[in-house]
Amino acid sequence: MAMNTINKSSAHSKITGDMGEALVCYLLSKAGWEVNRFDHTGIDLIASRDHQRLGISVKARSRHELRNGVSINLPRKNIDHTKAACRAFEIEPCYAFVCDREGKGIVVYLMSDKVVQEVCGVSDRMTPSLPMTAKHEALYRQRTDIDWCDLAMLQSSAAFRSLPVEIAAG
Repeated sequence: MAMNTINKSSAHSKITGDMGEALVCYLLSKAGWEVNRFDHTGIDLIASRDHQRLGISVKARSRHELRNGVSINLPRKNIDHTKAACRAFEIEPCYAFVCDREGKGIVVYLMSDKVVQEVCGVSDRMTPSLPMTAKHEALYRQRTDIDWCDLAMLQSSAAFRSLPVEIAAG
């Protein structure tokens, strides 16, 4: 297999999204938030703690190492759907960006709508995106208005190309 290709299952995109939602649920729950998955256009999760209620749109991506620094797009339509759903339920819109960076591990960034507007360059003319270069990630981690978690991949044998399983004949 060439170094710049990666074989993913046909359901990998859906699985990545589900993993991203589950990971954000776990991290918020661990921090004392009550969290539920919520199947509604624009909102994937609802979280509440101390009279604060959030509607969270989760954007999860799985990247080959050559694309680790590529931005995560947040189409304007998604932002509009999230805001509309949050208005309807009287909750604050937030966004979670989950990126499985091959060779580097998984990173999660959680930010309010206000911060997304600033960081992602939201405008009517361009597709907003979260830059994922090392420089940008270092800046996100310095901000007090962005929560983050880096699950660094220190070691792994997770190639799973040939599992050590013997199938009995017969």
